[in-house]
Amino acid sequence: MSVTSAMAFDVQYGKMTGLVGTLVDQKGMDCCTNGKEKMITFPALKLDMPINVSPANNQDPDMDEMPEQGIKLMQLVLKDRDQWQAFKRWKGKRARVQCALFHATTGHHLTPVLCDVSDIRAP
Repeated sequence: MSVTSAMAFDVQYGKMTGLVGTLVDQKGMDCCTNGKEKMITFPALKLDMPINVSPANNQDPDMDEMPEQGIKLMQLVLKDRDQWQAFKRWKGKRARVQCALFHATTGHHLTPVLCDVSDIRAP
């Protein structure tokens, strides 16, 4: 176990989690836009403290819930206009993001772990 993962906060996939960090625009390579790679900008949370993510059920882990350690940056899944407005309002600032985590499964997922946002507010 690395020093980074030892100092990380432990969370589980699928459970609502409050994470604090800085909201940023991040660049990444989307592999599947009309069958071609394309550099895009996506909303992300740069965490104040790294996290380790584990399956919701360690006894019978889901294949899509691969353990990850030392996660410092997560792509945000913003589902509506209000969430996009909150992201824009807090971009470049520290915020608390309430979300459920899930593991990347497609070429459109640009970080190993993603944050399905339910709320963005002051830290």
